[in-house]
Amino acid sequence: MLRLFFCLPLCLGSTACLASAGHNEGSTSERTPRAETEALEKSAEKAGLQIAQSRVELVRTKSNRARIEAEGALEAARSAVDEARRALVLQREKAAPLALGEAQLGVDRARGRAEDAEAELQELEAMYAEEEFAALTKELVLSRGRRSLEHALRALEFEVHKLAQLEQDTLPTKERELVRALGRAERALTTAELELTEADLDGRIDLMEAEEKLAKLQAEE
Repeated sequence: MLRLFFCLPLCLGSTACLASAGHNEGSTSERTPRAETEALEKSAEKAGLQIAQSRVELVRTKSNRARIEAEGALEAARSAVDEARRALVLQREKAAPLALGEAQLGVDRARGRAEDAEAELQELEAMYAEEEFAALTKELVLSRGRRSLEHALRALEFEVHKLAQLEQDTLPTKERELVRALGRAERALTTAELELTEADLDGRIDLMEAEEKLAKLQAEE
């Protein structure tokens, strides 16, 4: 009986130790998945933060590129407007007056030749009227004179027609084309200005959104 009394505390103590060990093992097995989950969450948060930082840089790069492209388009549009204006001024102040001057000179020369041919024919007719020449010779000379006058008059008519066409059709048509080209260039310039403003605003908005998202992630860390 006494022997049984001494063994009982030993058994009870062993049982308590086993129960305690089992409890500790259970707690360790419960903490391990939780620690792994926390580690994964921290890793995901770090990755998300890095992605957000990279996205900010990406948005900033795209915004800068879009602005550079828009500025290049705007500069090209301005150059096109300047060229169109120069072309119109050149047409009005130099090309058109020069063309008209040349055409008028052609008319004046043709008129002069016609007047000379008419005067020569009149002289021939007067000379052959006062003197007696062979009928064949007289007719041949006078025919040549009349033909020269006819050609000179036709040439004068042609030059006058060229001048009229130049004044009424060719030059006005050319000026209208240049005016339309200038209008197109100016509209393209306005569009390029708006596109630059749009690219600037879009870039700012996108960058603000990316930076805001990054700031939230940094605050949550």
